[in-house]
Amino acid sequence: MNSRIKAQLIADAGSVVARHPSLAIEWKDGLPHKIAGKYIVMDSAGQPQGDYDIEVRIPSAYPNGFPVLKETSIKIPRDPDYHMSVGGTACVENPRGIMLLERQGIILVDYFNRFVHRYFCWQLVAEIDGIAELPGWAHGQTGIKQFYRECCGTDDENQVRQVLAIIAYRRGPQRNHPCFCGSGRKYKQCHLAMVQRLDKLDASVVASDLRLFSAE
Repeated sequence: MNSRIKAQLIADAGSVVARHPSLAIEWKDGLPHKIAGKYIVMDSAGQPQGDYDIEVRIPSAYPNGFPVLKETSIKIPRDPDYHMSVGGTACVENPRGIMLLERQGIILVDYFNRFVHRYFCWQLVAEIDGIAELPGWAHGQTGIKQFYRECCGTDDENQVRQVLAIIAYRRGPQRNHPCFCGSGRKYKQCHLAMVQRLDKLDASVVASDLRLFSAE
């Protein structure tokens, strides 16, 4: 880790604890190693709605890699339906989404805003209303398929297959040719940006995932 990244990591960790004073930085070899303490869930009006003891482990490749969130107060059932492992590690994102973020990088403030806050808001609602009617996110192969459907913005598995095939086999329309989806628009004005985003995944991973969408 070069000096610029070290300075960024120290500044980013400091920004998190400035926003969440009940959290503190734990240091290792002169660098933030984790952020731990009591995470207070605030509503949109800035009022506390609940709290959890947590620790967020910072990846050594920061800002690449993906932080790991653990809930240490044991308020949340150690149950996959609550997106919580037996060891207390929270499932905050689909594995394919994590792969993308590991490559493009994510700073700590964004991680807390996008994942930590959303995760504990979900848990607070689950505590009150239960999880039966609460929208969640799937795991395993079902979760992988859900991820691609959401990225592609469609439940049409044929379109999802076409996207994954372009990435897996590096064969797609020319930029100015009609998009494969049949919209009538040029590829560059339609699905190209989304394909380019998913193209950050390993082609071998996408080729394996493509089999989940194989036509029956």
